[in-house]
Amino acid sequence: MLQPGYRAGPFHLTRAKYKPGRKLLAYFNFLVRDGTGQASQPVHLAVAWQKKLNGNGQTDQWRQLQEEANQAGLMPVQCELWRDNPNQGFKLQVWPFDPEFPQLVRLGNPSHLAELFASFGIPVI
Repeated sequence: MLQPGYRAGPFHLTRAKYKPGRKLLAYFNFLVRDGTGQASQPVHLAVAWQKKLNGNGQTDQWRQLQEEANQAGLMPVQCELWRDNPNQGFKLQVWPFDPEFPQLVRLGNPSHLAELFASFGIPVI
């Protein structure tokens, strides 16, 4: 899911939620390093393991969200924001991707937030 030449880790578990017999959710933060060892800002990853993974696959809406995130500069080291593996029962989602909350991509864009706050009369530096 990272652009060529980047490597991830170490991973730091920030939250876990277990529903016995049904689902395990784990949230991680990690740094990504380029070929020179320079670290990125923390990347946020959500992993869900479940008995029956919905095979929704990639939809046009998901691809549009990913393209919007890329154009907003929210994917400095990623080439993908999600990956499903139904055979192993897990799916990965990298911030700011969440198909249940498509506005998250826009809320991660600093220029969109500045416009949003300005529309409420809140000055942004």
